[in-house]
Amino acid sequence: MTQEPHTIRFSNIGETLEVPVINQLMAIPLEKPGILSLAAGFTDNLALPVELTLDIISKLPETNPNNEFLQYGTTQGRPELRKRTADRLNSLVMEDDRAFAAEDIVVCNGSQQALFLATQTLCNPGDIVLVENPSYFVYLSMLQSLQVNPVGIPVDESGKMDFDAFAILLDQLKNESKLHKVKAAYLMGYHANPSSRCLSLEEKQGFASTLKKAGLIVPVIEDAAYRDLAFESMDPTPSIMSLRDYEAFPRLYLGTYTKPYATGLKIGYGCCSHKKWLEKILCAKGNQDFGTSNFSQAIIERALIDNRYEALTRELGSHYGKKAELLHEVLENAGIQNKGWHWDKPTGGLLFWMKAPESVNTDMGKAFCLECEKQGVIYVPGSFCFANQEPHNFIRLSIGALPDEKLVEASKRFCKVIHSL
Repeated sequence: MTQEPHTIRFSNIGETLEVPVINQLMAIPLEKPGILSLAAGFTDNLALPVELTLDIISKLPETNPNNEFLQYGTTQGRPELRKRTADRLNSLVMEDDRAFAAEDIVVCNGSQQALFLATQTLCNPGDIVLVENPSYFVYLSMLQSLQVNPVGIPVDESGKMDFDAFAILLDQLKNESKLHKVKAAYLMGYHANPSSRCLSLEEKQGFASTLKKAGLIVPVIEDAAYRDLAFESMDPTPSIMSLRDYEAFPRLYLGTYTKPYATGLKIGYGCCSHKKWLEKILCAKGNQDFGTSNFSQAIIERALIDNRYEALTRELGSHYGKKAELLHEVLENAGIQNKGWHWDKPTGGLLFWMKAPESVNTDMGKAFCLECEKQGVIYVPGSFCFANQEPHNFIRLSIGALPDEKLVEASKRFCKVIHSL
């Protein structure tokens, strides 16, 4: 029998928790059959490595005679998987060949868990995290749940970081006696969610330099969730783990096998340069789940050992590149540029970031969004992706979840709304 609400006293954080935006968006197609989602950041079911995974699973007993892959693992993750991950990252031509170490890596339930644990161990309610603007809206929701305030890093008209404006912002925080509340900075180095931009070397160096000039040496997190999903070649910019500019900063590099291998396995990782911070992350993770699925880790580990992971990422990069071209062609052929819409064709990842005329409000519940639902298509309103939830004329579209014919149909429905309003 359900108890009356007044019998429960929630914590301060519990009282402020709200349904995440992603949950709301994912529920719409279930509640309204026939709606096509350009919102879901899912991968393509048809591209999932079913045969590869079944082959690996069938051979796990041969390579693991004591069946340990079906046993509990460790909190930090399988040693061989951590070693293979570090070796792979160190082998990338743009990285220092000693930038990543197995002992610095923690395997998590997707890189998002590492992001949550890292933030949880750093921040108190009321603290500040510097974020790109726009930024990963699920992280912004995560910060809200922890009562941590995101502050957007200023950008120019092209979307690049504006370091003059950033320096002014940091001075303002100092004058307001808030600079000490800045506990971390969150960057998305490669095919960012939602902008699909890759940070240039000049931007990464300029960001570190601006923080140093302000006397702000705080942990810097680089989220590289889409790095392996480059359509052609991997972006040539080194990560913060290889750049001398960041040697003074505690650093956490977040990567994942979720997007480039299989989302259902939920295997991500973090590589932390700061021993004490990593220890705290491991303590928090140990209290939370005692370790990520050992079975899922064993599958990824074997794909790396057998040198089958790299071929898979190349195939997937090409696959999503074709889907991106498909969506771009539909948008371009519909002539919505003539209506004042703008976007840059991505070079990797799963997302398109679109700017509408300022007169078009794309927020949920507004005329444009309601008309899209009426026409049978949904998207992620861009205001969710800004630290201050402004401006209101951006949209995030995803190419991943829908098969090609439905992707085309959803795009045509979307463009129809643009022309009708």
